[in-house]
Amino acid sequence: IKDNRTLKCAYQKTCKAKPKTKKEELVLRIYNFILQIHVEKPWALSKEYRNLYSEFDLQVKFWGFVFETWFGENRNIILHWLKSVLATKCHLNDFLKAVRYLKESDITEVKFPIVQMMGLDAHLCVLRLDSKKSYVLEEVCAFPFPSATLHGIQSGGIENLINGLSNIESLLLDFERVYEESRYCQGDSMEKISRQAKSPKTFCCKDWATDVLLDEKEEEEESEEEEGSGEEEYEEEQENEEREA
Repeated sequence: IKDNRTLKCAYQKTCKAKPKTKKEELVLRIYNFILQIHVEKPWALSKEYRNLYSEFDLQVKFWGFVFETWFGENRNIILHWLKSVLATKCHLNDFLKAVRYLKESDITEVKFPIVQMMGLDAHLCVLRLDSKKSYVLEEVCAFPFPSATLHGIQSGGIENLINGLSNIESLLLDFERVYEESRYCQGDSMEKISRQAKSPKTFCCKDWATDVLLDEKEEEEESEEEEGSGEEEYEEEQENEEREA
């Protein structure tokens, strides 16, 4: 892609392309989505308009389609658009409670992916246990949403984005494999009984995990919001009673 003319040609080709596999279809849909923005409304990605968007606006307008397209058809994957680090620690703790036969030597290799959005830049990180009671957040890679200029596409921006999604998928597949292998005792139980073999040692989650502690300020804000909503409801009830009277 060298200019706007070749950009339009590339977009038309992707619209007519017929994917051979499901994965090719997902890749093509993301290509179409990004190229359509650059062809039909490039102003939407301009710096002037980006300054008008909130972080949530950018997630809805640009990132939402990309992630829901790539992961949305997998019933085993649920995307949560929220405070990722605290939520991920909760999920990681729940995971560790479920994998009763996880080997202690494998615990530090259990990595829960987090994608942190900062404007049009996505950062893939993993949350894992480095040692007992010690959590670490490590960055794996970063990939931007191709910018309003052609340079973002010419420099391989869409390919980098697809590679970032593939990295997330690989982490999730590894996570699923560990879960399936470690939640039940591997091996033939009848054979163990006949040999009078000892059952494998179960993993003790409480020796490794720590509880999630919310920020006191956040708790105060939540309680204030609840009190405020309660006062509003009371005032509405009083007004309704006065009108009926």
